[in-house]
Amino acid sequence: MVTPLALWVAWTRAIFIGVLVAAFISLIGAVIVTRTKRYNG
Repeated sequence: MVTPLALWVAWTRAIFIGVLVAAFISLIGAVIVTRTKRYNG
């Protein structure tokens, strides 16, 4: 039987990692866009 606390910890950890990954990907995307704009402009 999984306790609600363990389930909540797993969910919050998954959400936290998801947010970190999303921020990391958006940051890399922004860097790539700025670099391509700089080279093309």
